[in-house]
Amino acid sequence: MKAVRLSQPALLSGCNGNQPLASGEGSTAKKSPAPAVSAKTEPIPVIAVAYPPIRIGGSLVELELQVPSSRLMELTR
Repeated sequence: MKAVRLSQPALLSGCNGNQPLASGEGSTAKKSPAPAVSAKTEPIPVIAVAYPPIRIGGSLVELELQVPSSRLMELTR
């Protein structure tokens, strides 16, 4: 995979495979802005692809992207 195109905005996140995933159930956290990448027709270069294992089952595909600053935005989650 060399590049990706987004059809809708995508949230950016950091992931540490050794930590449990937050489920959001019973969370009392307030909504706050989250970094996101805007959807446009121009592709975003992919630097690396990883398939980290997760403890609760299922699978993840992790992409490291080279996102231009002009494509960054904040969404309220």
